[in-house]
Amino acid sequence: MNQPPKKIATRFLRHISKSRFRKSIEDNMIDIENAYSILCKPHLQPKPNGRLYHIVLSNTKTNHAADLNFKITNHFFNKVHREIRKTNFYVNYLFVLEYPKAVSLPMRRIETVDIHAHIIINTNIPYIQVGKIFDNILRKDIHYYIEDITCRADVNDLVNYFFKQSKENQFLTSHHYNYKIDYRTGSSVQ
Repeated sequence: MNQPPKKIATRFLRHISKSRFRKSIEDNMIDIENAYSILCKPHLQPKPNGRLYHIVLSNTKTNHAADLNFKITNHFFNKVHREIRKTNFYVNYLFVLEYPKAVSLPMRRIETVDIHAHIIINTNIPYIQVGKIFDNILRKDIHYYIEDITCRADVNDLVNYFFKQSKENQFLTSHHYNYKIDYRTGSSVQ
């Protein structure tokens, strides 16, 4: 007659994304380091068999960081998330926008700026399919390079590369990066 209540399984997943509040350059660097640290830990990813990829987008023909940030977040990653919502795939990402060398070294007479992006994703989508996703969603004139960095010995040092322009020229504003990560909390890690 009186049966004990059924236990509800907790997923132990948390979601983090960049805050909308503006922060100092130093706070942004810490924010990126924390997000990158979670991406690099396979045991924290929401599903098994994830791989870590470094992707470079170039030839964006974009001069404003806020515009490129919006395009990568809303026109690319939000679309990817909608397409994989009902599958067993996941995509966790972090990207940092970077100016060309001429801007970062404050050279004079810069006529055009073509901001590029360094993207780190942790996903269980196979390498070939990741390339197909980029082919299908990106404009045909945008160039990209994908590298599987899962087993690289220097994978933890890559985050320092993202800060090279921020240390001298203060180019790491809230418009210059974004991330969205679903991860398992400590109580779900075995």
